[in-house]
Amino acid sequence: GSNAAEQDSLNAATKEHLRNYSQDCKNAEIEVFGHQINTEDRKKIPEPKRQLRETLTAAIRRHAEARYKAQFAAGRMLSEPDYMGVTLCTSREHGAPPCSSL
Repeated sequence: GSNAAEQDSLNAATKEHLRNYSQDCKNAEIEVFGHQINTEDRKKIPEPKRQLRETLTAAIRRHAEARYKAQFAAGRMLSEPDYMGVTLCTSREHGAPPCSSL
């Protein structure tokens, strides 16, 4: 029924969200360090960890915002990020107010 279809839709959206987030992280590392880094590389960075985390988070946010703007312009936008690890559903398909779907 619709429950299975809704579950499949949410699973697909979750997979896409995780794939996009992973790509945003890789792109942020390349933007900040010039290449993708691993755990060993992170341990060797002399920069304070908090500052490093803030720099990477800002880069991830820029990449995510650019992707969402491009998807919106292409008419693919079904949800928008809140940058706290949750995506708010803005489609009215459910007949309910915006819901936390991821």
